[in-house]
Amino acid sequence: TGALTGFTSILQDQTETQQKEQQLQHRLSEIGELYDFLDQATIISRTDAKGTITYVNDRFSAISGYTREELIGSNHRIVNSGLHPREFWLEMYRVTLKERKVWKALVRNRAKDGSFYYVETYIRANFDPQTGKHLGFTSIRQDQTETHNKEQELQHKLSEIGELYNFLDEATIISRADAKGTITYVNDKFSAISG
Repeated sequence: TGALTGFTSILQDQTETQQKEQQLQHRLSEIGELYDFLDQATIISRTDAKGTITYVNDRFSAISGYTREELIGSNHRIVNSGLHPREFWLEMYRVTLKERKVWKALVRNRAKDGSFYYVETYIRANFDPQTGKHLGFTSIRQDQTETHNKEQELQHKLSEIGELYNFLDEATIISRADAKGTITYVNDKFSAISG
C-alpha cells in the first residue's frame, strides 16, 4: 500500500577507529613538538643523494652566516674549512652508505665571514624503505666552538707550563722532600752539581 511501516538503519561502530585517529593526532602533535625543539636547539640540514642542500634551518644560517637562499642548492663544500682530509669524508660515506649507521665527528667549518666554527656532527643516509635507493643525507649538529676554543687555550697553557718546567729543570737545581725531610726527587742538575 506504500504506507510507512518503520525504518531500517545500518550502523558501524567507529569507536575504535575514532580512538586510533585521536592517538595518531596525539603522536603527530608530540612529533611536531619534538621537531620544533630540535629545530631550535640544533643545526639541521638535508641533502639529496648528490649532496645538494635541500633544507637548512635558521640555526644553520645563523652560524654559517649564509642565507637559506645561498645554502639551498649548493653543497656543504660552501662551509668546508679545508682542515679535514679527503679520507675523513670518505669514512663518513663508508659508515653512512655501506654500514647504514650514523657517523659522528667534530667538524671544523668556515663561515661566510671567513671565521671558523666547530660542530659536533651526526650524519645519516636516507634510504627509500621500499626500494632501498639512497635518497640523501640528514645532518644534525651542535655548536662546539666555545668548548673547542677553551680546550685549545687550555692545551696551549699546558704546553707553555711544560716548556717552562723543562727550562727550569735544565737551568736550576730541583729537589723534593716528604714531610720528614727525606728527599723523594732530584733533577739531573742536582745530581751533576752534588756529584
